[in-house]
Amino acid sequence: MTQTEPSGARPRSLWDQFTVLGAARGESSTTRIARRMLVLGGLLMSAGGVIWGVMAISFGRALAASIPFGYVALTALNLTAFARTRNFRAARFVQVFISVLLPFVFQWVLGGFLSSGTVMVWSMVSLIGAMTFSQLREALVWLALYGALTVISGLLDPMLAASVPFAASSTTRIGLLVLNLLMVSGIVFGLILFLTADRARAVASLETAVQRNEVLNASLASEVDARGAQLSELQALQGTLQTRSEELSASLARLHTAQAELVQREKLAALGQLVAGVAHEVNTPLGVVYTAVTMSLERVEELEASLVTGTLPKRQVLEIARALLDALRIASTNAKRAASLISDFKRIAVDQTSEAEQAFELRSYLDAVVQSLSPMLARAGVACAVSGQPVRLVSRPGVIAQIVTNLVQNAMLHAFPDGESDRRVEVRCRAEPEHAVIEVEDHGVGMTEEVRRHVFEPFFTTKRGAGGSGLGMHIVHEQAYNALDGALELDTAPGQGTRVALRIPLRPQAGTMKAPGPA
Repeated sequence: MTQTEPSGARPRSLWDQFTVLGAARGESSTTRIARRMLVLGGLLMSAGGVIWGVMAISFGRALAASIPFGYVALTALNLTAFARTRNFRAARFVQVFISVLLPFVFQWVLGGFLSSGTVMVWSMVSLIGAMTFSQLREALVWLALYGALTVISGLLDPMLAASVPFAASSTTRIGLLVLNLLMVSGIVFGLILFLTADRARAVASLETAVQRNEVLNASLASEVDARGAQLSELQALQGTLQTRSEELSASLARLHTAQAELVQREKLAALGQLVAGVAHEVNTPLGVVYTAVTMSLERVEELEASLVTGTLPKRQVLEIARALLDALRIASTNAKRAASLISDFKRIAVDQTSEAEQAFELRSYLDAVVQSLSPMLARAGVACAVSGQPVRLVSRPGVIAQIVTNLVQNAMLHAFPDGESDRRVEVRCRAEPEHAVIEVEDHGVGMTEEVRRHVFEPFFTTKRGAGGSGLGMHIVHEQAYNALDGALELDTAPGQGTRVALRIPLRPQAGTMKAPGPA
């Protein structure tokens, strides 16, 4: 167990100041008791030194008095240094050394055992401290030093008693001996009581700490049990979450599959609308051709009947011939128009279903795409013009046709409010050093910032229930980035129209253009 002296509280008395003398942060209880014992022993022996110094002066032995006074001075210096350095081992060594040696020296100066009243018994105070708080080896060294000094004192005693007689009666010397024994015994007993009390306090503190530790252990055990229960709940919850996660993963996979099917259906629906529009548009020229051919047949039959009867004048023959020529010209023109529509539709339809890479000229291809959309544009009252210079590239014309078709259809559905007379869509193309750029721009209502942020998300539409599926612009985004390895730029603002720019490579880079498939 480790304890420290209180550092924040101010000592309340002189003794409190001495008990914290030299205290170090984190010192053990054993070191604290030893440090207090050192300070207390030094103070008690210093008090005895003062008494002995005064007595020596009163007996006329001023030189001898310098030894106990010197002990007091050395003790003061040692404790002062200890307070500054907090070096307990050094302070203890110095204090024990002077406490063992100087009483013997004082005894020698006074004339030996009897003349001094056996002052060397004061060394026992430091010896008890050394034996109590030093390691066994160090205690034996101090005991050996004390024994050696005792033997030397015995050998020198006759000579000291003869050469340095202490001018005092035997009664005085006996009184001094009794005084020494009583004082030293009292000091030793007091130190033992102090040691016992301090150790009792340490034991009590240890028992309190043990009890507190038991309480903490019990609390920790309860906490561990609670944590164990929580861990079991978490594991059960983790299993539930794992099951739920697997279910969500399966649902997400089904959702992706359904989304891919919806996108593919949307593509086919766009192609279906194109078929319906072309079929409606082709009906008109074919009807004109049928009418012209029928009329021509009637005039030919009329000419044949007149020739049989021989009653046909030259003027009537010329009229029939002119009517036939006009009908054939009308039929030829409309037949060519129908053939052109069917050819453009066939080209666009084949491209949209194959999505194969091929070399082609972009401007003329955009003309064909817009021509195939002309029936829908005509019904919506929207004018669509194509402009730009010829651009040669190698790409997937079917994907480009899908993108342009979806952009034009999106403009037809969303850009122009009811009653709007200026319904114009422009399709432009141009070449850059490494890219071809296709721009589809309408002059309609534009988009708000909220719509612009979500326009390429799947199933987002502002015309829910009015013809909008929410997949047209999503298909544009997926096809532009995944199938063409291109990029889209959207420029729009409320009331300013919408411009979508598609930038694609003039030549596909190896490994960059992905295989065609559902967006």
